[in-house]
Amino acid sequence: MTVRHGRPVAAHFGSMATETAVCTGTLGIADRFDRTTLKLWGEPMDVCLALAALDRLPQRTWSSPLTARGAIVRCERADMAVCLDALCRFEDAVAVDVSDQYAAIEVIGPRAQALLEASGFDAQNAPPIVLSEADGAFEVLVARERGPEVWDQLLAVGGPLGVACVGIEAIEHLAAARRFR
Repeated sequence: MTVRHGRPVAAHFGSMATETAVCTGTLGIADRFDRTTLKLWGEPMDVCLALAALDRLPQRTWSSPLTARGAIVRCERADMAVCLDALCRFEDAVAVDVSDQYAAIEVIGPRAQALLEASGFDAQNAPPIVLSEADGAFEVLVARERGPEVWDQLLAVGGPLGVACVGIEAIEHLAAARRFR
């Protein structure tokens, strides 16, 4: 384990090189509790404008609409103040940090989409929020108490796809490589 941005996450499950290869060749899942989850809500126009303001930031953010009046936004913990500032510039939009309410699992690799499609989350039992981070990389957000259950479900469904647990070190290595493409 390691602490990243004040939050505990798995550093690795073995070799970082092996975990990186898993993410680029097949499929990895990682705990992303180190990032911030913000909930945005308000008047539909202001919610749209606030999300558009995030697109103009140099910081990377990911968002998913919940309804016309709300959305979930993810950002690196170090960028939280900048993101909140961008989101709260609109009179009828409010954003709050809800990170402690969610478990965040990154699904990464060429088979990530196949795993998400095969996982069959129960829509009546607090379905996950899936955010697209980059090509072949997604974040699955669920209520914090469902995190272990969803993690186990992803491992079970992903077994035939070659899923493996990966740590933050491999994820950061891949993110750095994407920035230099």
